[in-house]
Amino acid sequence: MKLKTRIHERMAINSWPAYGGLFFLNSPLAVELVVGSCELDFMAVDLQHGAISPHDSSHLIRAMAAANPMTTAFVRIPTADKHWFEQSLDAGYVGVVVPCVESAEEARALVAMAYYPPKGDRSYAGTIRAILYDDYHANINDHLILLPQIESKKGLENAEAIVKQDGVSGVLLGPGDLSLSCGWPIATAWSHPPFLEAVKRVVGTCQDMGKLAAIVVLGTEQAQRAKEAGFHLISHVTDAVFRTQVIPQINEGLGQLRGETGS
Repeated sequence: MKLKTRIHERMAINSWPAYGGLFFLNSPLAVELVVGSCELDFMAVDLQHGAISPHDSSHLIRAMAAANPMTTAFVRIPTADKHWFEQSLDAGYVGVVVPCVESAEEARALVAMAYYPPKGDRSYAGTIRAILYDDYHANINDHLILLPQIESKKGLENAEAIVKQDGVSGVLLGPGDLSLSCGWPIATAWSHPPFLEAVKRVVGTCQDMGKLAAIVVLGTEQAQRAKEAGFHLISHVTDAVFRTQVIPQINEGLGQLRGETGS
């Protein structure tokens, strides 16, 4: 197994944007189908909003690696806690997203938990899945992608201080929670001037500091807006797509059938 995957290749040649998404369903089969069937640069297993345990996430990353080993495996941990870092990194994830980071101090604490000494204080273990990667302990510090998530008014106020921390690879902007925190409309965020100004600020800061600007959006139209805004990593697909696309189609078909049968 190789630590260097598609996002690392893009970082080396500064080729952006990269596209990916989130896994919410606790299903290795869904992971295999999505990663094996779509040309995605990265996918993230969502331990924050998905009903997924550290044990389950090991099966999901295994399915991801089997379907396409070059798809960069991210995980979104539920909270900034050393236990979650070590469980996820020991499983072999090379990218970590951390929700609701609001200060430089919090960002520095993430760096300490994520990296092996001397850069951080992550605990060493020799019997972990991650040792299947070539020279894992010697190389993971150079390949780890750490993305604090900016999704609150306070986090936005401290965006520059968060991004500039050594060991932080960039930030992920959470449009929904950021809009809620700031009192902005979610449904029309991409036409709301304060939100667009926040996007410009975060993307500009990341570009100026040579860091990654990431975002989670819904669907191709918003992904296009994110691309135009200059984001490097754009998450726009999900294994739970049935909720927004398949279910409406099923209900439409049922309505037609019931209308035809008169029931």
